[in-house]
Amino acid sequence: MRSMQGGRRQAPPPFYVLRGVGAAVNALVFHPMLPVLYVGSGAGDVAAWSLETLRPLREPRQVHTHAGVLHLELLSGGAVLLSHGRDGDVVSVDVDAASGVLGRELGRVATRSVTFCRATVLQQGPECLVLVPDEHETKTLVAWRMDVTASAPVLRLVPGRGRKTGMAMASACGPGSHTVLAGYESGDLVLWDTETGAWLHSVRVLQEAVLCIRLVPNTGGGMVSGADAAAAGFLVDQETMQLSKTQHALPLAAPGCGDIAVRRDGKLVALAGWDRRVRLYEAGSLRPLAILRHHSESVYAVAFASHQLGVIASGGKDQEIALWRVYPG
Repeated sequence: MRSMQGGRRQAPPPFYVLRGVGAAVNALVFHPMLPVLYVGSGAGDVAAWSLETLRPLREPRQVHTHAGVLHLELLSGGAVLLSHGRDGDVVSVDVDAASGVLGRELGRVATRSVTFCRATVLQQGPECLVLVPDEHETKTLVAWRMDVTASAPVLRLVPGRGRKTGMAMASACGPGSHTVLAGYESGDLVLWDTETGAWLHSVRVLQEAVLCIRLVPNTGGGMVSGADAAAAGFLVDQETMQLSKTQHALPLAAPGCGDIAVRRDGKLVALAGWDRRVRLYEAGSLRPLAILRHHSESVYAVAFASHQLGVIASGGKDQEIALWRVYPG
């Protein structure tokens, strides 16, 4: 496999390419136990694809308007699929335990938030909470209970006066059970306390908007990327709740990264580039490992398989899903 530092071995081509989505591929997530990949499209539908037959299990489900799907996430060990759309709706759908087929709709909350910031699940179970930007004050993040009777958010994370963050563009669960990380248009990364709503600490991690945040297990921090021609690492001191930017700046060949994925063993990180490339890094050191080339347009989503360690899926504007087999150990 060719490394990004100029080795001789070539990165492998995809072992298969899934076609027929019919719109841009905006979101990807693998079932944690079954050979099934869930695909959220720019047309607002969600489909479950079998990785054994390499075909959809059923016809795509129209979950959102044609504004498209922003984010997919599996909850409760794969029993529930959560879908967040550009129409502002957050929808939960039952998943068949044996086949992975999508079942009935369990709940729908109309947050009326129509930004590009993907929802973050703060709490699972009967009291499931999802975090999205406020419909009016887009720098403010609000948490909604996944309850059909919900009419207002139950938590607000409001930057104070004088803090010029711009819009909230990304979020992710922080270390511990009561923190969340938020990325803003200003390039700032902020650590929030979700019990008190307090701003704990912030650091400027990028020059442009932060669009993706991922914690990396066993590193004490994670990675961010966005509209810059670079990605960056960060650390969280869990005693002082202070953020710091690491020295591992990752220059990219072109600006823009649509998604970050971390392999379940915490060893690999993948970046989905607007320059049509998927870049792989060693998680601890952020050492560049490989560049995967297939897509003809921007890559919007990347995901590591849970059922098979060496499989990666990538998708984007070209309406194709590339399946790769790299670094199986």
